[in-house]
Order: sequence, then structure tokens, then C-alpha cells
Amino acid sequence: MRLAAVLLAFALLLAAGCGRAARDFEDICYAEQRAGVAGITDPAEKAMRMAQWIDKRLRTRDARRAFQALGGIRCEDKGPILIEAAKEAGYTGPCPIAEDSARKCAESAAKLRESQKGSATPR
Repeated sequence: MRLAAVLLAFALLLAAGCGRAARDFEDICYAEQRAGVAGITDPAEKAMRMAQWIDKRLRTRDARRAFQALGGIRCEDKGPILIEAAKEAGYTGPCPIAEDSARKCAESAAKLRESQKGSATPR
């Protein structure tokens, strides 16, 4: 159901004008570098600042909706969906944020498993 909503939002991007939407996706793809957050080590703060920067930069309402819809998607699906949506909007360049997504998801899952092991000590 959520995936259908995301795909619908991405389809709306095409109606908004491919040129502007493509530039919006380029900004999303390079948000970490362009927002100046590469040196921030706290993941929550980094994500918040990138989201704020992206929100200020997006020129199309539909691109903003599509970006917001990514929040409801499983971590491991975000990268591939973002890359596909960018292509549909006319952006075919590299997308570091999507390409790095799989690695970050795997790291987060490993940390979660490790923390759950530590908290499951017998009494």
C-alpha cells in the first residue's frame, strides 16, 4: 500500500516538469555533500540537517512529497526506489546517498542485533 503511494508520488513528478524534478533529485542525491554535514558523526543530527536542507532546496511540490514518502519505506528499499525515481524524473547521474543506503542499513541492523544480544543476558 505504501509502495503504491510512493510510486504514485513519483509518477506525479513527471507531470511537474522533468527538468526541475531532475534537479531536485540531484539535490537529494548529493544532500550529504552539499548540505555540509559530512563531518557530523551523530546520525540523527546528520539526518535532520540533511532533511532540512533538502526541504529548503526542493523546487517542486511533487518532489517534496516523494522525498517525504521515502520515510515510510524499509531502509533497504530506499536506495533502489530513489535511484529509479530519479531516472523517471530525468536524472541519470550518480546518487551517492542512494548508493550508500545499503551499507548504512546493514550497519544499523548489525548494531541493533549487537545491542539486543547485550540486553538479553540471563539472570
